[in-house]
Amino acid sequence: MKKYCLFFVALAALLVSCSKDNGTSVLKIKASKYTQAGDSKVVLESNYAVWAPGDRIKINGVIKTVGEAGNDIEIEVDTADSYTLVYPSSLGTPNGAANIPVTLSNTQVYQSYNGNQNIAAPMLGYVSGSRPTEMLLTNLCALVRFRVANAFLSSNTNTVQVKNISFVAPGANLSGSGEVGNVASTPELVMGTPSFFTGSVNLDCSSSRRIAYWSFLDYYLVVPPTECGPGALVTVTYQLNSDPDSAYKLELNRALRFEPGRIYNIDVYLGM
Repeated sequence: MKKYCLFFVALAALLVSCSKDNGTSVLKIKASKYTQAGDSKVVLESNYAVWAPGDRIKINGVIKTVGEAGNDIEIEVDTADSYTLVYPSSLGTPNGAANIPVTLSNTQVYQSYNGNQNIAAPMLGYVSGSRPTEMLLTNLCALVRFRVANAFLSSNTNTVQVKNISFVAPGANLSGSGEVGNVASTPELVMGTPSFFTGSVNLDCSSSRRIAYWSFLDYYLVVPPTECGPGALVTVTYQLNSDPDSAYKLELNRALRFEPGRIYNIDVYLGM
């Protein structure tokens, strides 16, 4: 699942009931948009999450693989009176409208698709009725976009390789275990009690492309709904040309409240 400058990894969905003689239907799935935090309008039209070949979703407990890219895809499913769909397929197995367990790792890995980041941002949808025809998936998490710029002025031929981005916010729930409740109405991801171990999350960027002189690259972290006070620390580990790795630290002086379906922007200027 990919997005604008990230082919993010998300979903939303429409169920089109094309019932067949063998008891199957065609499920049409469409990815949803993320919006800028604090802004009611969508950032860009391309902020639609887009499906990519190999994306794996889970429908009524059955894993399906996306075969082609695009905003809309069609998946053949067994005809039923209700559907629960989760993405990525690694989320807990849906059981009707019951709560769904979710575990968010404290280490995420940057993966590239067509030069953009491929992000597995959890989403969920539920619909019931007599052969339902529509389903809309809900974003369960927020995105933190780190726009990292190569601002080194030593040479206009220098390049930077970002190796890792660490985001630490003591007392927040940036990773760990939780569950999705209100599946049949307004799905909401609720994490467990915050602890020392849930207050950090890392993005392994070792496979991302190098950043040219006076250019930038966007990196996205998936974070659950949570709050953190001032003092959160961003650490970007990077390599300039062939030099040894260095670390750039940025302390945030404002409180943050992460809401599902929103993008939060943090700009980093390496070399300044």
